[in-house]
Amino acid sequence: KSPEGVLIWGLIAGLGFPAGLLLNVEAYRAGAKGVVRYPTILGVLSQVLGISVIFPLIWLPGYAWGGSRDGQLGAGKVALSLLLSIPFAILSALLFTLDTNSREWTICAGFLGGPA
Repeated sequence: KSPEGVLIWGLIAGLGFPAGLLLNVEAYRAGAKGVVRYPTILGVLSQVLGISVIFPLIWLPGYAWGGSRDGQLGAGKVALSLLLSIPFAILSALLFTLDTNSREWTICAGFLGGPA
């Protein structure tokens, strides 16, 4: 709950947000196959083992071998991916505005997997 921990977690969240959006968008691209099609599993692994491990060791090779270069992505799927990112953005904003000693801050941090 120290300010340094919140700052470090914020930097990590800054990396996780676009990575999660990329995982979701590429998973729903027509023609995608392999590990790229499972953003939820990759997200859980990223939370447990770290995004800095999962992204370069699993997702990037999976995209190179199974990602779609020519598949179309419908506007509805892009909107859904953005919609799924909204709770993360709201909880992150609350994390940096609430008092770190409050119960609400602890709940937000717990949902985000941060410093609870």
